[in-house]
Amino acid sequence: MRAVFLLTIVLLPAMILHLVPAVAGHTEPPANGNWRISDTTVIENRTIDLNGDVRILDGGCLTLINTTLRINSALE
Repeated sequence: MRAVFLLTIVLLPAMILHLVPAVAGHTEPPANGNWRISDTTVIENRTIDLNGDVRILDGGCLTLINTTLRINSALE
């Protein structure tokens, strides 16, 4: 019982720190147009067809996990 309590006390802060960035903000890709990310966005297990470009703004973070990103964008 004491070992379980101690393990919970040790692991709980690490689990919270791991979850907070993913919950802090999330910018879904648009149906059409440019994707601008200024928060922490995590996309998992998806295929995204983006008809525009993607830009990570100051303070933004994009993490793709097991995700395919297809960008259909005209060159400028």
